[in-house]
Formats: sequence, C-alpha cells, structure tokens
Amino acid sequence: MWLNKFPYKKYQINTRRLRSQLLLKNNQFKKAEIELNRALYQAKQLKNPTLLWKTRQYLGRLYLKLDKVKEAKSEFQNAIRIVNDIAAGLTKSDLKMKYLQSETIQELFNDAKIN
Repeated sequence: MWLNKFPYKKYQINTRRLRSQLLLKNNQFKKAEIELNRALYQAKQLKNPTLLWKTRQYLGRLYLKLDKVKEAKSEFQNAIRIVNDIAAGLTKSDLKMKYLQSETIQELFNDAKIN
C-alpha cells in the first residue's frame, strides 16, 4: 500500500485518520472504521499516547454517527484516561492546567458528554 512508504509511523497514523474523515464525508462508514482501527493498531504498536487518544476520539465520533453509543462512550472514556495519564506525568501544575484546558482536550471532553 502507498501508505507504507512513509518513513515515520506517526505520519501513517495521521494519514489513516485523515483518510477516515474523507471516507466519512462520502458515507463510507465501514471503510472509515477500518482505517481508524488500523490507525489505532499502529498507535498501540508505536506506544504514542497522543496518537492513541486522538484516534480513539475519532473512533468515538464515528460510532456516534453510527448510533453505536456504547462503543462511542467507551472510546471517549479510553481517550480521556490517556489524556489524564499524560496530565499526571506533567510536573508543573501550570503546564498541566494549560494542557487540560487546551482547545483540543476540551473538544474531547465535550465529545464525551453523551446522554
């Protein structure tokens, strides 16, 4: 596959997430899910927490579109767990606060507010 030619794995993961968004816009939900699961697998292999939580967030959003609320909640909870682990590793309280209040993290927290 053309994607395997990228020398850095994190770019493969980001490309898979972007590709999933294009597939979503074209209502190709199953293909989008496959791409996100491949990205998740690679992120786990790479052990990159940021790539992991972002990919889980994207999966959660996809599951919401598919009315798979239970799966969406699970993905959002996993993403938040990873974010909290990252924050716990930050030793400076002001840095931790800025991280948790950043726009990207707040988007995740908002995504996770499912009734």
